Amino acid sequence: MNHPDKGKRFDLSEDTNKQAGLTDSSVFLYPTDGFGNPQLIKQLIDAEKIDAIMLITDPRYFDWLFRVENEIRKQVPILYLNIWDCVPPYSLYNKGYYESCDLLMAISKITYNNNKVVLSHYDIPLKEI
Repeated sequence: MNHPDKGKRFDLSEDTNKQAGLTDSSVFLYPTDGFGNPQLIKQLIDAEKIDAIMLITDPRYFDWLFRVENEIRKQVPILYLNIWDCVPPYSLYNKGYYESCDLLMAISKITYNNNKVVLSHYDIPLKEI
């Protein structure tokens, strides 16, 4: 996908503050083609001094991020809010993605149990929300 606003930066801070009743949010939107790339995320880490990277979709869309996660996680944590709603099968093929996250958040008890099975031998923080 070629995004028509690629390369632009939109400041959503004021609207976010109003809608959330905050005074100090810092929210920016950077349209990009596809799901981003390593160069863009490295630029954002440097330019925006971001606190974390949060993913909310199928991790396979972010293969590029997970290929450089060892470099990225030295600067900022990777957080992943995931959902898995089939029992079984468990998402064993996602194990590598899950291991590459600093926080894996489950959206349901089914997802939490899936994450537990997939990461049963690893010390990865799991949080059910």
